[in-house]
Amino acid sequence: MLQNFDKISFWLGFLAASLFWWIAVRFWRQFPQAKTQLKNRFTNLRARQIAGIDGTLRREVLKRAQRNHLASPLFSLDEVLVVPRLQAPPPQVDPDNPDPFGSFRPPIIPNLPYVPQFSAQYDGDSLSLVRTVRSGVDLAIIGHPGAGKTTALAYLASLFARKDESLGSIAQYFPIYLHINDIEDLTDTKQDPGDILAKALSWHTPAASRPQLPGFIHKTIAAKKAILILDGLDEIPFEPYQQAVGFLSRLIKTQFKLRIVTTAAIDRAEGLFELGIEPLPIAGWNRSDITSFTKRWGSLWNSHIAPRTGANNDGPIDDLLIDAWQAADGDFYTPIELTCRLWGAFSGDLPGMRGVDAISAYFSRLEGQGINLQSLASLTDQLISMKQSYTTYIEAEKEFSSSGATYTNLIDERPLRGEAQTPVIQIPLETLGLDKKLRMATSEEKSIDKLIDMGVLREHPHERLSFSNPVLWGYAGSLSNYTYDLSSKSPDDDPWSAESEFFHYLLSSTPAEWLKTYLAEDKPPFYWRTTQVTLWMRDLTPGNANRSYIMRHLLALTQLESLPYPTRLGLLGAAAMSNDPAQNLLMNQLASSPSVPLKQIAALCTGILREPKSIAELTAAGTDEQELVRFAACFAIAALETPEAQATLESTINQGDEHTRLAVAEAAALRPPWGHKLLREAAASADILTRRAAIYGLMQLKAPWVAELFEKIATEDGQFVVRNLAGSALESLQRTRNKSRAVLGPPADTPWLITYAAKSGHGIPRNESPVPLLLKVANSGTPDQQIAAVQLLARCQDASATDGIRTALGAADLDLRVAAHYALWFANLTHKNSGQ
Repeated sequence: MLQNFDKISFWLGFLAASLFWWIAVRFWRQFPQAKTQLKNRFTNLRARQIAGIDGTLRREVLKRAQRNHLASPLFSLDEVLVVPRLQAPPPQVDPDNPDPFGSFRPPIIPNLPYVPQFSAQYDGDSLSLVRTVRSGVDLAIIGHPGAGKTTALAYLASLFARKDESLGSIAQYFPIYLHINDIEDLTDTKQDPGDILAKALSWHTPAASRPQLPGFIHKTIAAKKAILILDGLDEIPFEPYQQAVGFLSRLIKTQFKLRIVTTAAIDRAEGLFELGIEPLPIAGWNRSDITSFTKRWGSLWNSHIAPRTGANNDGPIDDLLIDAWQAADGDFYTPIELTCRLWGAFSGDLPGMRGVDAISAYFSRLEGQGINLQSLASLTDQLISMKQSYTTYIEAEKEFSSSGATYTNLIDERPLRGEAQTPVIQIPLETLGLDKKLRMATSEEKSIDKLIDMGVLREHPHERLSFSNPVLWGYAGSLSNYTYDLSSKSPDDDPWSAESEFFHYLLSSTPAEWLKTYLAEDKPPFYWRTTQVTLWMRDLTPGNANRSYIMRHLLALTQLESLPYPTRLGLLGAAAMSNDPAQNLLMNQLASSPSVPLKQIAALCTGILREPKSIAELTAAGTDEQELVRFAACFAIAALETPEAQATLESTINQGDEHTRLAVAEAAALRPPWGHKLLREAAASADILTRRAAIYGLMQLKAPWVAELFEKIATEDGQFVVRNLAGSALESLQRTRNKSRAVLGPPADTPWLITYAAKSGHGIPRNESPVPLLLKVANSGTPDQQIAAVQLLARCQDASATDGIRTALGAADLDLRVAAHYALWFANLTHKNSGQ
């Protein structure tokens, strides 16, 4: 057997086997390290891939967001942005920890969410949009058409795209930035909502990144690193809106880690609150915002536009001239109207002073670029008639090719084509950044592409086109020859912003046969329709028959003492902002009314009209026997901001009665810089009442330098009562900084209600409705408890809760009535079938 044994082969095999096992053992010992290295390499490779697509997508988001505003052909969003803010809800009342300072404003100048411009004139409480989103609130920004909701979302998308440090811990979130018309499959219940989002976003994604997009979106959402910024819910008819809410409901159920910020109309946000999306109004612009916007626009125009267009050969337009012109007229405009107004003023083609004139100048500029406005009007008319929020590129081409009618402007007081007009500055296409390929297209394609590039139309997947703003949509529709009988047509009970704006601009051009019926069917306690058409009245000439009818109807309503004070204030405030010189005379007449609420309102409306000669009437109101009238006069005098007004307030804070001094201090706190200077001087006064008033006024500011001043007063003042007040103010200021003003929590988690229930021998079971307990508190609690209960009832999806709020609306206590008014508005906005 051993005769075939080969020693050389044996030893070679032995050595080979030994070497193999020696290598295997050594490799086995190193295997965990090698495995870790391979895993790290794979992880790093994956991270680089994710970082690559993340960076690519964020750049696309930033590009789209910076162009998503009306003046995008001229400037980027950042260049002309007025940082958007949200109108704050009423302060949350905690009966167990009452505010030792409080405020005069809530019962006198309550925030009016449906007339935000009026509230802005008195610097109504507002919230930072960024801080609100950062606090964890899912948000629906509501507001009138043209108020800046799309701009607010574009601003937010830009911050997330840049990972801006102001976002704090959520700066790394990826913004899924879409318009509702980008989403094709709203009613598809079988497809995963996350996949639907990825599909919609793919249209805005470079082709090379599309294969990675679905996985990236799902992983980002799963990691709690995504926020959906969804525009357009305020721009679509009621049926598509319901479909959109249904889609969001399915999305939240399957992708519950996704944050959401969207938009909604001022009168339609139902269904969103049930999904945990909080509706908050966008704040109106105050005078400081308007001044800042005007100066920035003028500087940019003189630096970038005028030199390239060859306009203004005599030199740049003087910024001071524009500022003085803007400040002198004192009229009121929405942000979109102010944008068109400045564009027209600098271009030299602004035909009048009304907001509708500014929009008209914008459309005349389109016509100067070769756009057939009658074709655009016909397209708009078709969409409104059929209640469609978008059309297709092919249908738009057909409309532009089939319509040969001459454009006829129906807006009154605009110069006809044959009349001599001020030369218009024609901005070349190259300046507007329009694509040169337009010159190779058909005339229809050129028109549509120009409308897209100039920001009138917006592109969506699958050849969809929609108007970028309901204001432009409605105005264009009012220029059409109409496809239905207007005498039987009116804005319906399920309003749609495009249709509402259509009727807004019809008021300027046609006898409104629908107006009488529309107003006759208005409902208390808000009279929303009357408020709406009163806001539209700013585009009517003083002699317009529609204006006269609206004013007669409005004045008849405001004479009703049974009408809630905030409703009367909103109606007359909207009238005061109608840009009619006769409003000063009207307010003077109302000031002599025997009605205390009407005298208050007359004073406040006179203040926002800013007529310097009205100081005499307001000074007289400041001595009225009714305390509430005196308080209102203090705020109105401060709003004038004239040297005489400032001197009057300085005299009052040093010599008036104690409560009036406090009202003056709070009014001065709203008017930097002179108001803040007045409070600083009052804090050093020899009069103890003046120093106390100064502390009260400074408390309203909640600024860092105020805390330093309180510390100084608390240690150095010679009177114990003043030192003690300053110390309390400092403590209150510190507590306020850590307190959220955005939303209320569920009743079952509300500390004061839990305490109340425990004292009554009951708990608050989570599986039972808290409404019976809240109704009991609203009927028989202390004043603070009643207000707090009403605030919570507004957030209960229950008809009996709404009835309880209505009962509180008729209470004797003014603070409770004002709280109930806001609560009922919120319930009507968010709850289905809550009625008025």
